[in-house]
Amino acid sequence: MFRIRSRDVELIICIPKNKSACIILLFLLSLPKTKDMKRIIYFFVISLLAISCSQNNKQQAFDEIERVKLLIESQDFGTAKDILDTLKANYKEEVDVRRAILELSQKIEYAEAERNMNYTDSILPLLQEQLETILPQFTYKKNSEYEDTGYYIDKYNPSLDTHNQFIKATVNEHGDIALVSGIVGGAIKHTQVKVSDKEGNYAETEVVADEGMNYSFKDVKGRTYQTVTFAKGKDNGVLMFIYNYSDNNLFLERLGGKNTAPVTISGAEKQSIRRLMELSLLLKEIEHTQKEYTKAKTRIEYFRTKTNN
Repeated sequence: MFRIRSRDVELIICIPKNKSACIILLFLLSLPKTKDMKRIIYFFVISLLAISCSQNNKQQAFDEIERVKLLIESQDFGTAKDILDTLKANYKEEVDVRRAILELSQKIEYAEAERNMNYTDSILPLLQEQLETILPQFTYKKNSEYEDTGYYIDKYNPSLDTHNQFIKATVNEHGDIALVSGIVGGAIKHTQVKVSDKEGNYAETEVVADEGMNYSFKDVKGRTYQTVTFAKGKDNGVLMFIYNYSDNNLFLERLGGKNTAPVTISGAEKQSIRRLMELSLLLKEIEHTQKEYTKAKTRIEYFRTKTNN
């Protein structure tokens, strides 16, 4: 510790772990205090202050780096990454600090990938077992001549051959769910459906064009058959609404063209849609988990290859 006094100021400088600087400063202080010598001492002290601050700041950085290592061991990766981000912003010129940051960032990325791979690998068999348990409730259909993806229908699967009207759902192999509305009668030509309950809660599909999977035709007796499919999210939450409010009395209106009066959705229709919604959610979770497993495994293989090289 050095004390440098002027008329009314006492400056105390602490320079730990710098014996050479201490010796030089003591030597300078022992020399005659000429004007030039005072200037030299002043600038030397300022330099020592800068060095001391730099050393202290760098030590703080490495203290934080040691903390990050402990966080990685406890798998608190979020906090560890936050600290490293702060260090990156504050130590842009410190090469050794930035090198340590890079090494720890890669270590976190590897540890996260390893954790994710282990988790997804353990959960996938459970999800597959759950899927096998519920699949008997459904029928799988696929025409290999013109369909790349198969789909599931519920065992309760009304059609216009047996019902004057219906609402149901289908789910493809990837878990994508579609709402299907069918009706026999006059030229309804509906392009949208609305489902509501007595309390005023409701959901409406998007308006769809009369093309593709949507079709309409007349039989020899002049009756019009129409089927409209709301796929790729165009059900606009109607299926989830039926799923969530299936215990309520629900009413279906067909809109666009000649609107129809509300009709009650049957209990069988609601339960069928519930089962297909659960199948959809499960298939989506399985596909997502498989993708996460593959992504984590690929990342680990990349790090191992990089390390070996």
